[in-house]
Amino acid sequence: MTITHAGLAPSRAGEHFLPLDPTHPRVAAHRPLALDILADYGDPTSGADRVKAIVDWVARTAIHGHSALRAGMSPTDNVATLPLGSDWDDVTAQLTETQQNIDNAYWATFGHDAAAMLDVLLGTLQPNGTRLNDGAMQHVSGSLYRYKSIPDIRSVWCSWQHDMCTLLLATLGYPSMLSSIIGHDPMRVQYGDRGEWGYFCATYNESYELNGGSAPLDLLDLRDLGPALVVSVKHGGPGWDPMSYITASYLGDNPGGWPELAVVLDSRIVPLGAADRRKRAVESPTLDASGLFAATPRCSERVARPYLGAYLRGLPIAGRFRVESSWPGSTGLVRREGSNWVASSPFGFVGPDAVEIAPVDANGQRGPAILVEP
Repeated sequence: MTITHAGLAPSRAGEHFLPLDPTHPRVAAHRPLALDILADYGDPTSGADRVKAIVDWVARTAIHGHSALRAGMSPTDNVATLPLGSDWDDVTAQLTETQQNIDNAYWATFGHDAAAMLDVLLGTLQPNGTRLNDGAMQHVSGSLYRYKSIPDIRSVWCSWQHDMCTLLLATLGYPSMLSSIIGHDPMRVQYGDRGEWGYFCATYNESYELNGGSAPLDLLDLRDLGPALVVSVKHGGPGWDPMSYITASYLGDNPGGWPELAVVLDSRIVPLGAADRRKRAVESPTLDASGLFAATPRCSERVARPYLGAYLRGLPIAGRFRVESSWPGSTGLVRREGSNWVASSPFGFVGPDAVEIAPVDANGQRGPAILVEP
């Protein structure tokens, strides 16, 4: 018998990751926006491409103030979200270093509450799904919003960009984890059918793959591989602005790569002034006891890269096994029958045919499955 899935059953004996709950009313209310984004990016079907669409949209909409990120762009490239008649020279003049620091302090007052951030950016979301015209941006169509004026643009630094990504991705069934590396806070997302994690970044609008191509690599993989074996991959744009956005890369600005990293183990909406959301440095031979995360509590790689999906509860007894789920928002299980998925009980038997069971949420989105083969 072979049991295939990407991780181990969750351990509740020690520290563990707390994902954002996709059923939280203030999270679930943003699913229509996430679906609008996917529609404007051509309705991608793979998990990696769906994550890239959300990340690219946040990069273009919640603008980072550092002009060096756009150093290779013309001032008139990627201006769909800018006020009509303006260009990036206008933005650079507005977002001075002093102003960026003021803006960062402003976003920090939201305490990682991305729903509140999106309200002030796009307009206050109403119970009927519409938004008031009280945000920094004006709705144009679909997922396109445009800043009303240059002074309305507040620089959104990396942590706040990725809080917004975390909320939107949660509505689509993709748990994510804020992380820290040298000079930057990117995110890691569980995006694969088997629970694979990948590094995705809105600030640089990129992910990383092996030279020659691969699925997006996780930050833990990048740490172990080193910068020589990987390449930055830029994310494609929406129908309303298909040109690639952001020319710089993290590796271009930090050639040493990712020798150390820390993760934030609490992705939930937390009150302002709450604890540090359990930031932990990930143990590894390259973790420098006197380096960037010297004073940060430690965690194991297993804690930093959890498996969220269907898993086997104990070992099969007399060929009978039980499947449970650690996937956030799961409302039940489904079993593959040919090309279809049908409702399933948590029990199965090892037989002559493979059995594949996955969690499913209220929107019909499947999480990572477990495959039991004879």
